[in-house]
Amino acid sequence: MTRSTGQRKFGFRSIRHHDPAVKPFREWLPVNRSFYGSFRLWLQDAGYSQSTLGIYRAAFRLTLGWLDKPYWEIDPQADLDRVREYIAAHYDSPSTRECYLRGIAKLEAYLCERCHRSKPKKPVNWGYYLDPLPGWLAEDVRAYVVHRRRG
Repeated sequence: MTRSTGQRKFGFRSIRHHDPAVKPFREWLPVNRSFYGSFRLWLQDAGYSQSTLGIYRAAFRLTLGWLDKPYWEIDPQADLDRVREYIAAHYDSPSTRECYLRGIAKLEAYLCERCHRSKPKKPVNWGYYLDPLPGWLAEDVRAYVVHRRRG
């Protein structure tokens, strides 16, 4: 409670989502609440600024509130792609969408680390890199990349 207004201080628990599909923090499962706390500490240990922490935590709360399942049941690919589609459909501001998508990428990395899952590898767009090169050189570049991956 503040002395000036007699109301409690504003915090993330005071945030009211406009979409009833997003479950508020107080209704989350206790394991998801502790997962949220460990995610916050993981970000702080990585040295992110306070504004970045706030944005990533908001994306996290949106994700877990909307998915409404224990964190270990979240599929980093399918479920987080559904959340990305939800953000694209419900947020008009491009900067908000971009920041939330970065936060979801961090959540994906943390989820893979915490649940001992391997992060999916990004596919290489070989055409973009090798089309301008002659065929013999493109084959040599591919062979060299394959050779370096073994190491």
